Amino acid sequence: MRHRLKTWTLILVLLCCAVPHAGGMVMINGREDRELDAKMKKGMDLLFRENFSAVGYFLTAAALDARMYFYLSADQEAEFMKNCEKAIEIGEALTQKNPRDTWVLFFTGGAYGYIGTFQTRYKRYITSFRNGWSGVTLLKQIHEMDNTFVDVLYGLGLYDYWSSKLSKLMWWMPGLGDKREEGINQLKRVASEGYYTSQPAAANLMWIYITENRQQEGIDIAQKMLQKYPSNRIFSFGLAEAYYYMGQYDKSERLFRYILDISDSEDFNNNVNALHCHLFLARIYEKNKAWHSAMAECRRGLKYRFNETDDLAAKENYADLKNTLDRVKGNYSPQR
Repeated sequence: MRHRLKTWTLILVLLCCAVPHAGGMVMINGREDRELDAKMKKGMDLLFRENFSAVGYFLTAAALDARMYFYLSADQEAEFMKNCEKAIEIGEALTQKNPRDTWVLFFTGGAYGYIGTFQTRYKRYITSFRNGWSGVTLLKQIHEMDNTFVDVLYGLGLYDYWSSKLSKLMWWMPGLGDKREEGINQLKRVASEGYYTSQPAAANLMWIYITENRQQEGIDIAQKMLQKYPSNRIFSFGLAEAYYYMGQYDKSERLFRYILDISDSEDFNNNVNALHCHLFLARIYEKNKAWHSAMAECRRGLKYRFNETDDLAAKENYADLKNTLDRVKGNYSPQR
């Protein structure tokens, strides 16, 4: 079973890290990678040979979610939800036959958790916490059966942190209190010891530290992960934002410029990542009283138009950019 799960993990990594080129060849950082393309095709063949077991559906959903998170898009939501729901359906049927199969519980609970975190991303808090609670219930069962199963702490840690963070909105959910630090400690352990979830645990922990205004801890994680994955956009964004909130505007500006260039250079570019960069660049120039540069970044970002699915992720940044523009207008005067 562990050997097969290693195979599935490889497939997931390939799916999450690779971007198909218009011509069919897998692209990594804008370059064709024939070796990885061959591995991906073999991996997809294995995926379909499994006839989409609960694991297969779960990992397909995970890959779709990784892509949507990477591009800040909800364009694959229907397919993502279908795979999560199928993983849950199969997993719950298998659990009826063997209720102590920890791996079946893990992937079933994980599918619920993926739905919950996706819905939280778009502020659908009621349904997100219902699904999150369903997933946590299964993960707690695993933890009670085997407390050496470190990866379950990924879901438990996320739930403990975010349910505490949003407890005022979710007053009706059972067992809520301030478990933020407990959730953080669980994620720290997974980031260090997790077998399958160490990287996503590190990413979530980085953003939590930034949310908690613990910028240096967020920077430490981002820098460590960027040593392993130098072009990773998620950790680059986190590092850039942490520098901004610490007032290190020069470092932040360089990183946002880099991310903006990478985003604009790709064949697939829905401009949501670019909009995020323009927002922070405008804020940086506003802080530095470079009013014409701030105005220019606002104008560039506000020219973007988004389809319905991408607008879900873009609208908050778009609204913030409009507010920034309003503030800057009072200080801006055209160069003569």
